Amino acid sequence: MKKNVTVVFDEPQELGGKEVKEVVIRRPKFKDVRLASGLNDEVAMQNQLIRTLSGIDIMTDEELDEMWYDEYDKLQKAIEGFLS
Repeated sequence: MKKNVTVVFDEPQELGGKEVKEVVIRRPKFKDVRLASGLNDEVAMQNQLIRTLSGIDIMTDEELDEMWYDEYDKLQKAIEGFLS
């Protein structure tokens, strides 16, 4: 199993107050999933996992909201690849 997945964006994204072209998603630990699963909805859980597993803890929901969906979907698919 891979330990990390690099997500490359088609255009730079504003995440954690910086413009980034790619994000490395690390393999989740059980505690990462357990803590995120305590949130009220699926989107909040996904956003928390993206923040935790990318190491960009200061990434805001507003930054994620402003992403094009196809770019956000790349992050979701990277995480889902570890969880399936």
